[in-house]
Amino acid sequence: MKTAPISLTQREREVAGLVAEGLTNREIATKLFISERTAEYHLEQIRNKLGFHSRAQIAVWMTAQAANRGRVDPARVIQARSWPRARRLSAVLAVTAIAATGVAIAALAINRSAVPVASPVDSVIQIDDGTGRLIGTIPTDARGSQLAFGEGYLWEISYSARTLMRIDPHSRAVVTTKGVPVGAPPIGLAVGAHWVWVVMAFGEKSLWRFDPATNQWSDPIGLGTGLAGIAYGDNEIWVSNKNNNLVYRIDPTSNAVTATIRVGRAPEAISVGFGKVWVGNALDATISEIDANSAAVKGTIALRGAPTAIATGFGAVWVVSEAASLLERIEPSTDAALVVSVDSGPSGVAITGSSLWVIAAGQVVRVDPITRALGTTRYINGAEAISADDRSIWVTVHAP
Repeated sequence: MKTAPISLTQREREVAGLVAEGLTNREIATKLFISERTAEYHLEQIRNKLGFHSRAQIAVWMTAQAANRGRVDPARVIQARSWPRARRLSAVLAVTAIAATGVAIAALAINRSAVPVASPVDSVIQIDDGTGRLIGTIPTDARGSQLAFGEGYLWEISYSARTLMRIDPHSRAVVTTKGVPVGAPPIGLAVGAHWVWVVMAFGEKSLWRFDPATNQWSDPIGLGTGLAGIAYGDNEIWVSNKNNNLVYRIDPTSNAVTATIRVGRAPEAISVGFGKVWVGNALDATISEIDANSAAVKGTIALRGAPTAIATGFGAVWVVSEAASLLERIEPSTDAALVVSVDSGPSGVAITGSSLWVIAAGQVVRVDPITRALGTTRYINGAEAISADDRSIWVTVHAP
């Protein structure tokens, strides 16, 4: 039986890294421009995924990951109690030394092998919607954190490289790579009204517009820090702010904020469809349902798990929960929810002309939108973000 590797989200990796540096929840919240409660939520998700009970275990595992190129099984981490920072650092350094020794031994064995070892690269892969067959691979030289289609191109942002990339889906070639205009990393991406819209992780100048015609960034829209999700729909831009529990409606013609809407706690995922805006509140495990015309909240839908990503299509709203390993189908007229169990913690969802696809740790799964039965599954090591056009699925792959 093939099991998928444990995968942390981009934000969870950041939090785990800061835990390994010995930061408290308050210090992590300040560093990442999030609330302390949100930092606690991410820490809880990390512990649940790895099966740990203390910060010391996370610190030891994270440091060993860095030293051993991300191949350390959490089950091998020694059960540890919460030591003071100085003692925790000593333990981390000791495990780092052990892991580094293991890397050296492994490297010696590889050098002695007569079989060449292929080096994987960061890339975007294309999968045929009908057959599930791999069509092509596009090397990107950057760890892609989100994808979006629009203006005839596939667009990718990289949180770690702090770039925006334009990819030609026909030639499968990178056309342009642009660095973001501020020091903050990009975390959200949408295409609409002839612009590419990019949300930054922090800073007052947090929403930027990229002009595909001139290949230049235009003046930012200051929405404050804490932005998370972004979507285009009903000729408007919609942005969630997880720190202030708000959603902003923005006119893409005037760039003016035309509505500020209070929703649930820690809104992140957002999608537009059926004349409504669907906002996933991470700490409440709910969906806020906003009327796109009046910008009024029309209802709140309770979920079985904290929402991670949302997509609309095939007459329904589809919500994945990485923490609960679930896919939920919401009927937009009645708000009734149906649950589909998905293994390994789904982190993304995309819709083609005929299918629904879910990305989980190490696998991409096709779901029949009518019967909700799981179909074709492709195992892809390092798969992170997903998007779709009418006939293909596009997935970012990170080299371990």
